[in-house]
Amino acid sequence: MGKRPRATRFNPQRLIALRRRTGLSLREFGAKIRRTKAMVQQMECGRAQPSTETLTRIAETFGVDVKEFFI
Repeated sequence: MGKRPRATRFNPQRLIALRRRTGLSLREFGAKIRRTKAMVQQMECGRAQPSTETLTRIAETFGVDVKEFFI
């Protein structure tokens, strides 16, 4: 068997699931990662990709590794 392909695409569904599981509103979550509600909505809809800095903040907020957000 060969190696699994490396995941390189951000998975917005994982972000949505984690945010909802923690009970954070879009606005509350945005404040935690220092982004606007609109930016969070764009990331969750797949219209925007988080920067490395933002992705790190997201992972820290949920206590997961950044790899959790890639498919």
